Amino acid sequence: MTAAAPSRERVLRALFWKLLFRGRSAFDAAATKRAKQWSLGGTLAVYTLFGLLPAIGAFMLPPLAFASSLHALTLMFASLSLASSAGTMLFVREESEILLHRPVRPEELLRAKTSVLVSYALLLALALNAAGLVMGLWNEGNAIWWPLAHALSTLLLMLFSASAIVLAYNVCLSWFGRERFDNLLTLVQTLMSVVLVVGSQLVPRMLRSDELRQVDVAASWTILLPPVWFGALDAVLCGALPLERAWLPAAIGVAVTFVLAWLAFVRLGAAYGRGLMALNETATAESDRPRRRPLSWLVRHAPLRWWLRDAVERQAFLLTTAYLVRDREIKLKLYPSLTPLVVMPVLIGIGPGGRRGGGEDSVFLETLALGYAAIVPIQAMHLLQHSEHWRAADLFRSAPLVHWTPLFHGARKAVLCWLALPAVVMIAGILVVLRGSASPMLMALPAVVAVLVSSYVSGLFGVWLPLSKASTAQNVASTGCIVFGFVIAGSMAFSGLAAWMHWLGWFWPFFAVAVAGGLALQAAFLRSMHERRWRPAVK
Repeated sequence: MTAAAPSRERVLRALFWKLLFRGRSAFDAAATKRAKQWSLGGTLAVYTLFGLLPAIGAFMLPPLAFASSLHALTLMFASLSLASSAGTMLFVREESEILLHRPVRPEELLRAKTSVLVSYALLLALALNAAGLVMGLWNEGNAIWWPLAHALSTLLLMLFSASAIVLAYNVCLSWFGRERFDNLLTLVQTLMSVVLVVGSQLVPRMLRSDELRQVDVAASWTILLPPVWFGALDAVLCGALPLERAWLPAAIGVAVTFVLAWLAFVRLGAAYGRGLMALNETATAESDRPRRRPLSWLVRHAPLRWWLRDAVERQAFLLTTAYLVRDREIKLKLYPSLTPLVVMPVLIGIGPGGRRGGGEDSVFLETLALGYAAIVPIQAMHLLQHSEHWRAADLFRSAPLVHWTPLFHGARKAVLCWLALPAVVMIAGILVVLRGSASPMLMALPAVVAVLVSSYVSGLFGVWLPLSKASTAQNVASTGCIVFGFVIAGSMAFSGLAAWMHWLGWFWPFFAVAVAGGLALQAAFLRSMHERRWRPAVK
């Protein structure tokens, strides 16, 4: 007797789970699977360690405040991870050509994708709450079934987050075209990165806040916060608070969750299929429009014409710029990852040493924040080496190129022109506003030297070709932690030395030596890259 065939949704869930952990390329799938398993294990370990911080509140906070702090952390980290993965999994243009003409209803497709995303977010949420689930037993007023109650409320929190994200993305796809929708996803994920970085700095301050210890659900503003809704549900299930005090926010949390889930997965389930089709239709309509090409005009005129004298460099510059501006995959990966490097000066500005009149300590913090900009070209060049279109990079080896370095320098100059150097100016501008002084602009000069030197680092470890490696989770995750560590340590040391020279009154001699040293390093890097052999496909 033959076994019954699995349901369509079960097959789809298995498919999307593999796509989430392996990527959309079967290139070296076994190695990628092993690397992703290690990466997931490391992520869960980091989340578990980070969850120790709010878990300590079990010994200091009342039950509602303790449960709300755990849910706030979960909403901040696990839900943001869910949102960053949802945009790339829910709306993929190629899937409409493969799946939507088969007997698969859009509602089934949406439910399968969402169940995978929620399961992944639940793994992260349970890792964040692992310490809290245990330490919550010592929280005054909690019952012995506290871990079960908190796990249930965390599940509802993830369902609430997934429903809100799916509903928002679906509505936005109905209102905007494909290109605007892609830009919207990039903006959303960038804002989420800002919230993540700022929130990681605010959580320790919240745990020391007397207001959090005395939070009252009867206050008008607290009842509007989702973490308080699910924290109140914990308190109701464990009997930590009287029912008359906590039933309203708990009921709001449950009701809002089920309403959002109904709207996202039932009411708008059929609209999801139309949204996928709209991606292709809008792409076709937009591709027929004639496009103005101001960038081609810019590279033919000064000053870019002076900087891009080599024809191959110029074309690599144009290609990299096009991907930075138009390619959805690059935008979704790159810009959110660069956001913390710009948010850091804001965090320094609101700290004790970053306020107005901070003295020499603030000068050191300024140079330290500006030194982070040295990571921008390394991060950007790493991500620009990976793409879903990596097979097309064989064109570079088939072209009659003498060496690979012009391609590297064209991409490097695009990153410097559009990302790295503007990042230095932006960070310095933020610090000028926060400090009320023009000194950050002066300290930005050594940062420019550091950025120019670090822009060569990606070409020192092998032949660098743009968009030439498969965009698997293994490659995207392996961003060169050791290299980043050396760059961060070097930029911190360089920043500290610049601040010290400024304090001694020797800034300009130090800057002259830094420029000379930077030029010597760049010459050594160029010589090392030119000595690396180039094996094109044709001679």
